[in-house]
Amino acid sequence: MDKQLHGKARKRQKQEEAIERQVERENKTPEQQLKVLDSRFGKGIGSKKERRKLIEMAEKQSKEHKKKKRND
Repeated sequence: MDKQLHGKARKRQKQEEAIERQVERENKTPEQQLKVLDSRFGKGIGSKKERRKLIEMAEKQSKEHKKKKRND
């Protein structure tokens, strides 16, 4: 039978899980994160501020990529 965690042990476990989620999130591109939001809430639904931020980041990366390509 699983032993339930209480107090400090549970807090430590939750912190570790949060760090794991944060690392996963940081390794995703803005486009990948938008797909996660679409699968979670539906296409274009929910998380308006987050979606706007991700779209701006994707556009900025696209512009930087095009500039870099022209300079090569």
